[in-house]
Amino acid sequence: MGYFIMNFKPKLLPEVLNMLELTRGRWPEVSEASGVNYKTVRNIAQGVSANPGVETVERLHVTLTAMTEPAQAHG
Repeated sequence: MGYFIMNFKPKLLPEVLNMLELTRGRWPEVSEASGVNYKTVRNIAQGVSANPGVETVERLHVTLTAMTEPAQAHG
């Protein structure tokens, strides 16, 4: 499991940071939707928390992906 964690987070974290930049101003919404404390969201986005936990990164990734993907047309 250690191998998975060490190789998984580095791939998601840059994506999360990019999506946090895209959603600047909506971080309270990101915090509420993901269940990640607002201060933690802000600290990750601003580089204060350079090594966030895997679960935190995963939760943010799921939430931010849903928030930044274009709306899918329903047929």
